[in-house]
Amino acid sequence: MELLLLITFFALSMIALILSSDFTVKFLSKLAENIKLSPFVVSAFVLAIGTSLPELSSAIMAQLSKAGNLALSILIGSNVANLCLILGLVFIFSKKKYKVSQEEVFSSFFSLLPLLMILLFAWNGYVSRVEGLFLLSFFIIYHGYNYIHHYNKTKQHIHFGKNSIIPLLLVVFGIIGIVLSSRFVVSYSISIAQTFGLSEIIIGILLIAFGTSVPELFSSVAASIKGRNGIAVGNILGSNIANIFLVAGLIALLFSFSVSIGSFLIPISIAILATAIFSVYIYKFKVVDRRIAFFLITMYIIFVVSLF
Repeated sequence: MELLLLITFFALSMIALILSSDFTVKFLSKLAENIKLSPFVVSAFVLAIGTSLPELSSAIMAQLSKAGNLALSILIGSNVANLCLILGLVFIFSKKKYKVSQEEVFSSFFSLLPLLMILLFAWNGYVSRVEGLFLLSFFIIYHGYNYIHHYNKTKQHIHFGKNSIIPLLLVVFGIIGIVLSSRFVVSYSISIAQTFGLSEIIIGILLIAFGTSVPELFSSVAASIKGRNGIAVGNILGSNIANIFLVAGLIALLFSFSVSIGSFLIPISIAILATAIFSVYIYKFKVVDRRIAFFLITMYIIFVVSLF
């Protein structure tokens, strides 16, 4: 009976997290439109950060619960789910190939860097505040460069008017929902892991990471249905960069944390391999199509099987 209640409360908390995330992303996008941000900045920066809020909140709650392995497992699992599962599904069902831009090829290769850096920093079993600051610096440099580069092309200015106030308040309301629901998600997931004798890493990589990737799934599928596959690609790549540089960077800067690096070698290696092959593919063929999509789904299956 107790186990059934734990699973029920975990499921309800995850649903609340998903709904809060979807709500926040919706009004964050509306806010971005109202203040005259371009579609590129919306997809690569605003949506990427918005859809990374569940990972950020869940990882912070995990760290506050002294579960450093759980925090990192959420981030690694989410990155693999974003690229392999979500992007794979989007382009398996997409009727058209998507021709990638130079910016997207660059972002794909750049998304390898946070994975390699977190592997290097965590190699000694500890990620320090200095290393967290280093991760955050790369996040700021990457998005600062993107925004300046795009501004030089479009000369668009940000305009904050009265019509931006309500979306801003609703975004704050949504973030509060994300924080509260993620607290319960982490708490119940740890209890379930202890009850079943499962490691926090498996719970984080499979259950919580998939749940926190649902906003990316919703926004990417919606964009694909409307024929805007560029937003789907920008959203996934931007979110994966934010997951490590922003989320892991903030957690390390605020708390610093210890990890069992041996438990993450295979998951991180698969994440690096999948990202590298995807990057080389779109660099060579200049498209995202069903062929690479099937490869990504296969990599996700291998990723899940490797955990057991």
